[in-house]
Amino acid sequence: MRALPKPCRSRTVFTNRESQLTNYNSRITIHESRESRQSSEDLVSAWTNFQVWWRGLVAAAIAGGANGVITGFAAVGIDPQHFNLQAGLHSTLAIAGVSALMSGIIGVAAYLKQSPMPKEP
Repeated sequence: MRALPKPCRSRTVFTNRESQLTNYNSRITIHESRESRQSSEDLVSAWTNFQVWWRGLVAAAIAGGANGVITGFAAVGIDPQHFNLQAGLHSTLAIAGVSALMSGIIGVAAYLKQSPMPKEP
């Protein structure tokens, strides 16, 4: 009978070291991907917070402007000699525009008091 060859001990050691190195590299890669995913999630969260804040700011300006337009046209009922739709729209639209601008500014200021600009992550 022929003797079986002895297993090469150096190959086994090399294979174990190679697998240890592979495991170490994969752990580093997993750690790096978790960090990049976390920073990516923070960036998305910050962008979402800014979008919500910006939409609220625009909504406050629109609501204030709409209130001002209604107030401007209410001037027709208060002072019909100066603000009427038959004599001309200029003075009526002028007071509605100025009132809308001022009410929009007040609406934006009230929103900024309640919800200041979001902080960076």
